[in-house]
Amino acid sequence: MIGVKADLPGLPLTFWRVLMVAALFAVAMASQRLRLTWSTIRQAALAGAVFALTAAMFFESIRHTSVGIATIIAALTPVLALPVAMRFLGERPTLLGAACALGAVGGVALFVAPATATPAPRLAGSCSPPPRC
Repeated sequence: MIGVKADLPGLPLTFWRVLMVAALFAVAMASQRLRLTWSTIRQAALAGAVFALTAAMFFESIRHTSVGIATIIAALTPVLALPVAMRFLGERPTLLGAACALGAVGGVALFVAPATATPAPRLAGSCSPPPRC
């Protein structure tokens, strides 16, 4: 995984990753003769900033713990987003939604947890020392 092997902190790594994807999207839009407008940029700016922050935190977290544990934490996003959706978007939780969220987290944990076993787990994570995993 590039995030583990790269010799960059989480924020610069996220910047370059998002820049590469933006270039790919620019090529895709140009090939379909689509234009990016300021209105679209304003509408997507907050979501883009939150996405960038999430990606940066993920890349930083894999420097302090295993990729498996970071993946399980990332899988908790729908569970943690539910209270925000209830408060600001008026969403009502359903039994099916809760079951799907728990199933998603459980599925990720089931497949990733065996890879998270370390011989000497530490409070700060499994990397030793933390800046260079």
